Amino acid sequence: MNGAKPSFLIITAISAFTVNAQQPTSSDQPRAMVCIQEKCSFVDTAGNRVYALDFERARGFSEGMAAVQLNGHWGFIDKTGAPKIAPRFDSVGNFSEGLATVMVAKRYGFVDPSGRVVIEPQFRDAGAFSEGLSPVRIGEMYGYIDTSGTVRIALKFDTATLFEEGFAAVSHNGKTQYIDTAGNPLRTVELGNGAGRFSDGLASVHIGDKWGYIDASGNLAIKAEFDGAVDFSEGVAVVGRDQHYWIIDRSGKAVTRSRYLNSIGCQGFKFSEGLLSGAARQRVRVHRPLRQSRYSS
Repeated sequence: MNGAKPSFLIITAISAFTVNAQQPTSSDQPRAMVCIQEKCSFVDTAGNRVYALDFERARGFSEGMAAVQLNGHWGFIDKTGAPKIAPRFDSVGNFSEGLATVMVAKRYGFVDPSGRVVIEPQFRDAGAFSEGLSPVRIGEMYGYIDTSGTVRIALKFDTATLFEEGFAAVSHNGKTQYIDTAGNPLRTVELGNGAGRFSDGLASVHIGDKWGYIDASGNLAIKAEFDGAVDFSEGVAVVGRDQHYWIIDRSGKAVTRSRYLNSIGCQGFKFSEGLLSGAARQRVRVHRPLRQSRYSS
């Protein structure tokens, strides 16, 4: 829903997993979705396969449930691998705040964990609930609804994103801005055609032809000097300039130069449990030497 960011090439994604068929582990063990030869399943943190069943497509677990596709339709399983919502939807999103988006006949609505439709499919687009609100599209415009389906922020935006840490990036007539959960704009520097989510108190923003970060007061916290910048997670973020990539902390200081990021065309990265994940949902291990760069903190 938001403006596209410059793509990064991060590297050496673990594209060939060694998956060992084992008995399912306990349901509280962490799991990650992996796809091999057009079949998807789940592995634990040791790389062991935890379910015997393969799916056509699958997504990671959220609120104890994972979206899976069988015979062209989407449903949900729980962490034991048991079906919770039968595959009957054209498309689904992950559960968030107790609800998940579902698509039927090109319209989006929401279901609860029992599979009951709580907001009828009626939207041309809809995002996950975050901080009590979901961005939805009716006609050509976006606004926000609450979990009852009531419009809380008027449908007046060309694009809209999820709320994070009290703010969401929206755009109208080519102008990008942040709003709070009441719909009030955040006063900040003039933004370009891209804005990230707030995370760890900072948001990546496009200013001129470069990327930097603002804080929750709208002040520029890290100078806009990067060709690309992604959202912070676990106190760090990946940035790039002149085909070189670094991990920086919240002060903008490079925290690693001993690792070179190179991968297969992922464009968004996030740290989780000390591992770096790409938008292609492949975890990557940062393990190759960095080339010398001009970047200095």
